[in-house]
Amino acid sequence: MAALSVAILSLSSFIPVLTYASPLFAGLFLIPVIEELGLKWGWMVWISVSVLSAILLADKEAAAFYIFTGYYPMIKPMLEKIRPKPLKIAAKLAVFSVTIGIMYFILCYVLKLDAVISEFTTVSHAVNITYYVLMVLIMLIYDLLVAKVTLLYKKRIKPKMKINLKMMAFFLLAGLMMFSRPEKAFAGTKAVTYFGNEWPVNFLNSEHCQAEADFAQIKKDGFNTVIYCVPWREIQPESRDGFDEASVNKLDEMIGRAEASGLKVMLRLGYTWDFADQFSSINRFNNLFRNSGEMNAWLRYAQKVYEVSSAHSNFAGAFITWEDFWPSLAQNCSGYTDMDRKLMELLTQTQDVFPNLSMECRLHNDMSGGKVYSHENTFGCGSASYSSAMLAVSMGFPDGTVVDPASAANMSSQMISRMQAAGKPVFIDQFLYMESTPEYEKLANVSDVNAYLSAMADVFNRQTMGYGIWTYRDYADSIIYNPEFGRGEKGWKFYNARVEDVNGNKKAYLEPGASISQSLTGRGFSNSYDSKARMSVDALENGKINMTVGGESRSVDIVQGSQVVEVDFGKQVKGDIRISASVPVYVDNVKLYTHITEGNIYKLDGTPGEYLSGISVMNGKVK
Repeated sequence: MAALSVAILSLSSFIPVLTYASPLFAGLFLIPVIEELGLKWGWMVWISVSVLSAILLADKEAAAFYIFTGYYPMIKPMLEKIRPKPLKIAAKLAVFSVTIGIMYFILCYVLKLDAVISEFTTVSHAVNITYYVLMVLIMLIYDLLVAKVTLLYKKRIKPKMKINLKMMAFFLLAGLMMFSRPEKAFAGTKAVTYFGNEWPVNFLNSEHCQAEADFAQIKKDGFNTVIYCVPWREIQPESRDGFDEASVNKLDEMIGRAEASGLKVMLRLGYTWDFADQFSSINRFNNLFRNSGEMNAWLRYAQKVYEVSSAHSNFAGAFITWEDFWPSLAQNCSGYTDMDRKLMELLTQTQDVFPNLSMECRLHNDMSGGKVYSHENTFGCGSASYSSAMLAVSMGFPDGTVVDPASAANMSSQMISRMQAAGKPVFIDQFLYMESTPEYEKLANVSDVNAYLSAMADVFNRQTMGYGIWTYRDYADSIIYNPEFGRGEKGWKFYNARVEDVNGNKKAYLEPGASISQSLTGRGFSNSYDSKARMSVDALENGKINMTVGGESRSVDIVQGSQVVEVDFGKQVKGDIRISASVPVYVDNVKLYTHITEGNIYKLDGTPGEYLSGISVMNGKVK
């Protein structure tokens, strides 16, 4: 019965509405124990279930509700002896009221669970009082249910009870291992999409020596979660045979490093862009909707990522996004209805191998045949316990509009309410409070970003389970693979040069006459801006460092010691990159780019930006 009770309780991790129902239902399974073995065994089962649920359940509120109410079938006989009847009812009300009050006091003020605290802080006192009264009334109804079930057991079930309880417990415990996964996204999520010194395209093939320092700053700024982008081909090569173990290990490592720093991790599954191959991955995504072989490969990829991530206690969930599949859907579908249908088919199939996987839905409307088309049919996100969306300050406003903070926050609230209609908690996985992506600067913007961020705290508290910031640190659209030499010479050609480990940081070491180069065939920029280069250089003496891209060469003076070297080619250059120096040098963090995407929280060099203050205020208000 203990196994059955824990299995019932664990259902709340997948079906949030069972947070209160499953503990009450689990408590009913004490009735057969009491009737067959007595109160002593009833108390032993209750203690066992309480301990197991506290350890195993992702939904700690459900575990607490069982701990504080599950024993009721055992004390009910004592309460029934109280006379007269009004005094008996008063005693039951007192037990229920005090028990529930103590439970929430411990959850909020002792354990300080964000998910529970947010339930009370995001609504008025009147709503909280009403909620409390309803809880007590529910317990009175439960009192009647316990009486009915006890009578039913004695009259109908007990005479026929010949089930092998040991065998039943074995199967239930086996099932419990599937239900007690920790990957439930939690209320009060305040996340940043983390790239380190790089950007999502080369995140998994970079070293990230500074990650622990970054994580400490992320926590100091009020965030509690990092989001990692996981490109398909980085984990599973184009051949579909096997996995790139270096990428798998890097993902495992980065989740573990966040775990050691006290941060939870969420994943963006299936990020489209990567440099795992010299050619674009778009053909592979196109084939995903054309043949079963590619779909099977995708499912193996998703299952592998789930196996790696779910082994960590800080894994909070994952999502796919409409953005990553939109170009392929547009080529393989007859219209928006067909696109949404195929996207949902992909999601539901992937959820079979990646439990509780959610999806960033296309929140804004599109025009189809002169009519407004809403993607609301996707908002439920299949079997996921929450829905996800990208929210941009520009949504709902004409291009070029400059909006005041209050109006922008009000419109953002209206956009989120569309998602709420699906009946699930909403996570804003990509919150864009400004726009600096090339060709998107023309969209509407807010007149005072910091004021808008402060106003959004109330919106997030009332309407969401949290949010993720896309550009925590400004990043360059670099086309360099393995830019920090964390994978040794992979992707590079070394001529009389080598990779050395310098105090745990891998760098390319070049002496005079040596060079390193990388082929950039198949890689390019999505804009026409001038090309720029940037790298970290440790020079052993004064001299020059030389860089050639295509047919364009530049030399820069360097001095003994550490420095950041920057080159502006004055035009967009294409071709392979080659680096050499006139003196012995260590080279690291190589970038070749045309544009810096800005969030103005932290600059490319790590210095604070003008919106850090607004982010700090918002994070401080969001519970």
